[in-house]
Amino acid sequence: MNIEAHIIKWLDSLDLGFQVYGDVPTQHTEEFVLVKRIGGRRDNVVIDRPRIALQLWAKSNIRCAELAYKVDEYIADLALDSRISKAIRTELYSLEPSDSGHARYQVEIDLVCMT
Repeated sequence: MNIEAHIIKWLDSLDLGFQVYGDVPTQHTEEFVLVKRIGGRRDNVVIDRPRIALQLWAKSNIRCAELAYKVDEYIADLALDSRISKAIRTELYSLEPSDSGHARYQVEIDLVCMT
């Protein structure tokens, strides 16, 4: 399973009012989420344990925090998916602004998935 594509599709389905991407697009809305796999191990052919970063971008740090906490409310619901048996938010923190001046927050989640 391509977990990044799966998370992008899941976040889109929540209809939270922002775009979700796997890469920072050249043309993007003011608020969006960037999904990246930042680590994790594969136990065997069937079990994958990815660590995913959800990076929230907005014009202000306060708005980024609001978006991060909104996303955080739904993370446990990922485990309702038959291919994901565990979803835990491990980190939630502010990042330095991007080169474009956007404020950023990052939410990191650990998953246990069936490939």
